[in-house]
Amino acid sequence: MIVDLGLGINPLAIHVLDQSDRICMLVRQSVLYLRAGRRMLDIFNELGYATGKVSVLVNQFDKHAPVNLQAFEQSFGMSVAHRFARDDKHAGAALDQGLPIMSVAKGSALAHDIVDFAHSLWPAPKQEKKSGLARLFAGKPREVPQLKTNH
Repeated sequence: MIVDLGLGINPLAIHVLDQSDRICMLVRQSVLYLRAGRRMLDIFNELGYATGKVSVLVNQFDKHAPVNLQAFEQSFGMSVAHRFARDDKHAGAALDQGLPIMSVAKGSALAHDIVDFAHSLWPAPKQEKKSGLARLFAGKPREVPQLKTNH
C-alpha cells in the first residue's frame, strides 16, 4: 500500500509509518525541501525507524537545479534512492486530461522513471530459464485423470 501523508506528522501518520515496511520521502530540489527533509529524517530517527527503512526520492529532477543530488546526500547522510525526471509537458498533459502519464506519454522519461520505481518496489518474479534442449525434451504437463461418477 502506498500512502501520501503530506507534510504533517500526527498520531495517525505515526501509526501508518510504524506499520510500514518502507518509508519513501519525496523531495524537490530546493533549499526548502533540503531543510524540511533533514527535519523529517530527524523525526524518523527519534521515532526509532531504521535507516534502511527510509528512502529519499527526488521529484522533478533537473540536473541544472541549484540544489543538486550531492547536497541532499550530504545533508541527509544517505544516497538518493530514485529520481523522477522533470517533464512539465507530459505531466501537465496528463493532469489536464485526468489520465495517468502512462496513458498520455508512455515513452516519456518520467513514465520510464515511474515504471523503474514500481519495479524496485515490486520486482517481477524471476522465471527459470530452460535451455533449448530442456524445452525440447520437457514433457507436457500430465493431466489428472477424471474419476467416473457412474459405478
